[in-house]
Amino acid sequence: MKTLIGSLLFMLSLSNCQERDFEFDYVAQTRGFYLAISIGNNVLSVVEQRGGKERELNLSEVQQNELTAIFNKIDFENVVLSNESKSSYDAAPMATASFVVEESQYDYDFDHGYPPKELEAFISKILTLSQIVE
Repeated sequence: MKTLIGSLLFMLSLSNCQERDFEFDYVAQTRGFYLAISIGNNVLSVVEQRGGKERELNLSEVQQNELTAIFNKIDFENVVLSNESKSSYDAAPMATASFVVEESQYDYDFDHGYPPKELEAFISKILTLSQIVE
C-alpha cells in the first residue's frame, strides 16, 4: 500500500512539472571566428565557419532530458547582462543567444565564453554538446 501511494505521489509530481517547448540559436563571431549552434526538434546543429557545412547531432533522450531540466530553470525575464564587453576590444567574440519559448522570443547579446549567470549552465551544456557533433 505504501509503495502504491509513493508511486502515485511520484507520478503526480512529474505531471506537475511543466516542460516548455523551445528552440535555440547561438551565434558567436569575430572577423576570424564563427560558431553557430541551433536546437530544434531534438536536433543540435553546428556550423563552424561562415558558409560552412552544417553538422547535426540527434539528441538522445538523456541529452534531451538534461537540456530540458536546465532550460526549465531559466527565468528569461530576469536575465542580467553585464555592462563590461570584452568583444569591444577583440578579447572575446560577440555572442547572441536567441530562445523561442512557446510564443515568446528572448534575445541576449554577450561575450562568447562569458554568458549571463542565468544562462551559464545551458550555454555551457550546448557548447559541450557541440564539440561531440561529427
